[in-house]
Amino acid sequence: MYASYVMVAIAIAANIVAVYFMKLCGGMTQPWPTLGMILANMLTLWFLGRAMTAGAPVSAAVTALTVGVMIGSFFIGLSFGERVSILQAVGGAIAIAGVVIGNLSAASS
Repeated sequence: MYASYVMVAIAIAANIVAVYFMKLCGGMTQPWPTLGMILANMLTLWFLGRAMTAGAPVSAAVTALTVGVMIGSFFIGLSFGERVSILQAVGGAIAIAGVVIGNLSAASS
Protein backbone atom coordinates (compact mmCIF):
# COMPACT_ATOMS: atom_id res chain seq x y z
CA MET A 1 0.00 0.00 0.00
CA TYR A 2 2.91 2.35 0.77
CA ALA A 3 4.22 1.98 -2.79
CA SER A 4 0.86 3.04 -4.20
CA TYR A 5 1.02 6.37 -2.37
CA VAL A 6 4.58 6.94 -3.58
CA MET A 7 3.20 6.50 -7.10
CA VAL A 8 0.42 9.00 -6.35
CA ALA A 9 3.08 11.45 -5.15
CA ILE A 10 5.00 10.97 -8.40
CA ALA A 11 1.76 11.52 -10.34
CA ILE A 12 1.21 14.77 -8.44
CA ALA A 13 4.73 15.96 -9.25
CA ALA A 14 4.30 15.02 -12.93
CA ASN A 15 1.00 16.89 -13.08
CA ILE A 16 2.58 20.00 -11.56
CA VAL A 17 5.30 19.79 -14.22
CA ALA A 18 2.54 19.49 -16.85
CA VAL A 19 0.89 22.66 -15.52
CA TYR A 20 4.23 24.47 -15.71
CA PHE A 21 4.69 23.43 -19.34
CA MET A 22 1.06 24.35 -20.08
CA LYS A 23 1.86 27.91 -19.08
CA LEU A 24 4.96 27.92 -21.29
CA CYS A 25 3.48 26.29 -24.40
CA GLY A 26 1.46 29.35 -25.49
CA GLY A 27 -1.67 27.53 -26.56
CA MET A 28 0.36 24.62 -27.93
CA THR A 29 2.28 26.88 -30.33
CA GLN A 30 5.71 26.26 -28.79
CA PRO A 31 6.85 22.72 -29.71
CA TRP A 32 9.18 21.84 -26.81
CA PRO A 33 6.97 23.03 -23.96
CA THR A 34 4.00 21.35 -25.69
CA LEU A 35 5.92 18.08 -25.85
CA GLY A 36 6.88 18.47 -22.18
CA MET A 37 3.24 19.05 -21.26
CA ILE A 38 2.06 15.97 -23.19
CA LEU A 39 4.76 13.73 -21.71
CA ALA A 40 4.15 14.99 -18.16
CA ASN A 41 0.39 14.38 -18.54
CA MET A 42 1.10 10.87 -19.81
CA LEU A 43 3.33 10.21 -16.80
CA THR A 44 0.63 11.56 -14.49
CA LEU A 45 -1.96 9.16 -15.82
CA TRP A 46 0.45 6.22 -15.94
CA PHE A 47 1.55 6.65 -12.31
CA LEU A 48 -2.02 7.26 -11.16
CA GLY A 49 -3.11 4.05 -12.89
CA ARG A 50 -0.18 2.12 -11.41
CA ALA A 51 -1.07 3.45 -7.94
CA MET A 52 -4.62 2.18 -8.31
CA THR A 53 -3.37 -1.17 -9.57
CA ALA A 54 -1.08 -1.36 -6.52
CA GLY A 55 -4.04 -0.91 -4.19
CA ALA A 56 -4.68 2.80 -3.75
CA PRO A 57 -8.41 3.48 -3.50
CA VAL A 58 -9.71 5.57 -6.39
CA SER A 59 -11.20 8.25 -4.17
CA ALA A 60 -8.05 8.68 -2.08
CA ALA A 61 -5.73 8.71 -5.11
CA VAL A 62 -7.77 11.23 -7.08
CA THR A 63 -8.32 13.40 -4.00
CA ALA A 64 -4.60 13.50 -3.29
CA LEU A 65 -3.91 14.32 -6.95
CA THR A 66 -6.50 17.12 -6.95
CA VAL A 67 -5.29 18.74 -3.74
CA GLY A 68 -1.63 18.36 -4.67
CA VAL A 69 -2.13 19.91 -8.08
CA MET A 70 -4.20 22.79 -6.67
CA ILE A 71 -1.47 23.65 -4.20
CA GLY A 72 1.31 23.18 -6.76
CA SER A 73 -0.50 25.27 -9.37
CA PHE A 74 -0.80 28.10 -6.87
CA PHE A 75 2.98 28.22 -6.55
CA ILE A 76 3.51 27.90 -10.30
CA GLY A 77 1.23 30.87 -10.85
CA LEU A 78 3.22 32.87 -8.32
CA SER A 79 6.47 31.92 -10.06
CA PHE A 80 5.09 33.44 -13.28
CA GLY A 81 4.23 36.67 -11.46
CA GLU A 82 0.49 36.06 -11.22
CA ARG A 83 -1.28 37.61 -8.28
CA VAL A 84 -3.85 35.83 -6.16
CA SER A 85 -6.77 37.80 -4.78
CA ILE A 86 -8.34 37.12 -1.41
CA LEU A 87 -11.44 35.71 -3.12
CA GLN A 88 -9.33 33.32 -5.20
CA ALA A 89 -7.43 32.17 -2.11
CA VAL A 90 -10.65 31.63 -0.15
CA GLY A 91 -12.21 29.79 -3.11
CA GLY A 92 -9.15 27.55 -3.43
CA ALA A 93 -9.19 26.79 0.29
CA ILE A 94 -12.90 25.94 0.14
CA ALA A 95 -12.32 23.67 -2.86
CA ILE A 96 -9.46 21.87 -1.14
CA ALA A 97 -11.50 21.50 2.06
CA GLY A 98 -14.43 20.15 0.07
CA VAL A 99 -12.30 17.57 -1.69
CA VAL A 100 -10.69 16.44 1.57
CA ILE A 101 -14.03 16.31 3.46
CA GLY A 102 -15.63 14.42 0.59
CA ASN A 103 -12.83 11.88 0.69
CA LEU A 104 -13.08 11.51 4.48
CA SER A 105 -16.82 10.90 4.30
CA ALA A 106 -16.33 8.35 1.51
CA ALA A 107 -13.66 6.55 3.53
CA SER A 108 -15.86 6.31 6.61
CA SER A 109 -18.83 4.74 4.79
